[in-house]
Amino acid sequence: DAKEETEFHRIVAWKKLADLTTKLLSKGSKVYVEGRLHNRKIIDSDSNERDTYEIVLEELVVLYNPTKRDEEIDQVNEAVSTVQGAIV
Repeated sequence: DAKEETEFHRIVAWKKLADLTTKLLSKGSKVYVEGRLHNRKIIDSDSNERDTYEIVLEELVVLYNPTKRDEEIDQVNEAVSTVQGAIV
């Protein structure tokens, strides 16, 4: 039996796209994202320099949100698409 695994990635969003994701996503939401990979150096709590990687969000599609109906998700995706078009 194949076991489903969850992976977590740091996603960074800016401006109106950041505002929308904050308002429209909730815990348990499943999303499709596209963006560019960005790495930077951080200093951890033990003063060690480490690389960290994050995805700078360029495109977002909500696949599932446990707090919204399918019709609402369609409206969310339309709003996000409008904002993405204005950014590009």
